[in-house]
Parts: sequence; C-alpha cells; structure tokens
Amino acid sequence: MAWFRIRIVDVLLGLSLVTVVAQKVLNGVPQLFPGGALIGEVLENLATGYVGAWVFDLLVNRLPKSRDKRAVVSIIGVPVAQYAGQARRLLGDMARSADLPPVPRKPDRTILLKILKCTNPNSPSNVLRSANMGSGHLTWMEDVATTVLNSQHSLDRFVAAYPYLDARTVAAISAIDSTSLVRLISNYREWPSMSNSNMEVLEDTFWDYWVACSNLGDRYIEELFPLIDERKRLHIDSEEKVAAEGWALVRETKHL
Repeated sequence: MAWFRIRIVDVLLGLSLVTVVAQKVLNGVPQLFPGGALIGEVLENLATGYVGAWVFDLLVNRLPKSRDKRAVVSIIGVPVAQYAGQARRLLGDMARSADLPPVPRKPDRTILLKILKCTNPNSPSNVLRSANMGSGHLTWMEDVATTVLNSQHSLDRFVAAYPYLDARTVAAISAIDSTSLVRLISNYREWPSMSNSNMEVLEDTFWDYWVACSNLGDRYIEELFPLIDERKRLHIDSEEKVAAEGWALVRETKHL
C-alpha cells in the first residue's frame, strides 16, 4: 500500500509538471472558449503549488526517513532474517538426525510429515544441555522450546524499528509471535515431556509456525535485503541451495 501511495504521489507530480509547461505554452494562444484562460491559470497555480509541496515533502520527510530506515535496517536486518529462519533451523536439525534432505524455506506439508514421523519428541536431540539444565542432550521438544523462547528476545529490538518498516513486515513479525507453537511455549515457559511419542499430532502447530517464518522471509527479501550492506547480507535462499548441494554430496560419498 505504501508503494502504491508513493506511485500515486509521483504520478500527480508528473501531471502537475505537464500542466505547468502546457500552460506556459498556451499563454500565447487565444482561449478556445470564454473563461478558458482563467481556468488554465487556476490549474497552473494548483499544479505549481503541488510541485512545491512535493519537493518540500521529499526534502523534509521522504529523504530523511529513507536515510533513517537504512540505518535501522543495517542493525535489525540480519536478526530479522535469522528470526525468519527459526522454523527451518528446528525442522532442519530433525531432518538431519533422520538422514532426510535439507528443509526448504518454503513450507511443504509432505516434507513436514516425513520429519515429524521420524522424530520422537522425547528422544535426545543434537543440542547439549546448558550448565544449569543438567548433563546430556536436550530432547527434541526441549530444543524446540529453548529455541523459540530465545528467539523471542529479538522482538524488543524489532518493536523499536516498527515505525520504519512496512506494515506488511510488522504484521509478518507479529504473526510468528501469534502462532500456536510460540503461544503454547510462552505460556508453559518450557515443554513438558510428551506421553505420546507420535510427533505427527503437532503437524498443524509446526505448519503454522513454518508458514509464518516463511512469510517473514519473503518480507526480508523484498524490503530489508536490498537496504543491507552487501558484506552483511544474509542470503537465505542461497543458503538453502548450498545446504541441498552439501547433502547430495554427503549422500554420494556414503554410497562410494
């Protein structure tokens, strides 16, 4: 909507410039009908006023806001991309443990079902417990809960940047925080052991989380990625390609 609004403003600028130039050219031409010269003069004054207002808005509002947005995005751009990658990271760890292909950024329910079917929520994950949590590895559901809770700490930084971001990006960030997975973990502050070892019962919970993360990834690519310095950009789609190529290479090596 912001893009559409800016385009309308710029189109009106073009029409105003055409009106001013046309009026200057027509000043030496006899009016075609009574009152035509007066109407032309009024239109010229309105057009001139609009051009002045456009230049004022450009200098006072749009350019400073664009500069401030770049400064903000340089700080929160990569964290937003990492926040958007949480679902892929969690499911990717489960997939690697089950010797399944890398998880794509775009949600795929067939892939999700394969991962959940091969994962016991109470079995050890690849993540070691921290010192205050005892020894050994976290279970898969403990890993999910820990990752989700830790990622929520990024929200405070994102909220401060909301005035500089497109409303669709703000909505995408908020959508992740509103998923059933995040709300459930936030309420419990941890994930209790599951009596049911069938993780497929959580299909819809993980699906909503994956979709929300993917949507934020789309917003990162469209709005934030172009504003980040090339040396600091996180190429989330390129990472997916590299992971897939690496997995294929490992599979070939195992079969040698």
